[in-house]
Amino acid sequence: MEAQLFGPFEIGKEFRTKILYDNVGREPAIDVTIKAGSGLVDPPPVGGLFGQLKVEVVYKTCFAVAPESTKITVYPSTARSYEHVSIMAAALAKQEIKDGTKILYVSGCFRYSTFNRMHLSHFCFFMRSEVGKDVAEWRWRNCPEGNYAN
Repeated sequence: MEAQLFGPFEIGKEFRTKILYDNVGREPAIDVTIKAGSGLVDPPPVGGLFGQLKVEVVYKTCFAVAPESTKITVYPSTARSYEHVSIMAAALAKQEIKDGTKILYVSGCFRYSTFNRMHLSHFCFFMRSEVGKDVAEWRWRNCPEGNYAN
């Protein structure tokens, strides 16, 4: 799984993020429901580690996602052949992201069934500033917490 910006990032305007995913299991994922949220957090202190980044991961989101008959089935594959695009509020597109004084994150949950049981897959990514690069070129990284599945 990975995250990307999908289109331009302009201060004060809506923007899009894209979650690329696949099914590495042996059974199809049936009635896939995806919920995602985003926000801004402070970067770690100077000299601090990004592994200590504190993101308010929406664990409760996963458990609050009601099973739906979405008719979305994700078949086993080895390529990131599926994607989920979210529209982010203009209020999140702040200069502080470009300045590196705030960090944008996206976190959420996939809820789905296989033939025998219900599954939850949590995800969390953050976008770390990269000096000399446009925001669209910055890489998303896994949050230190919030990426697990049952």
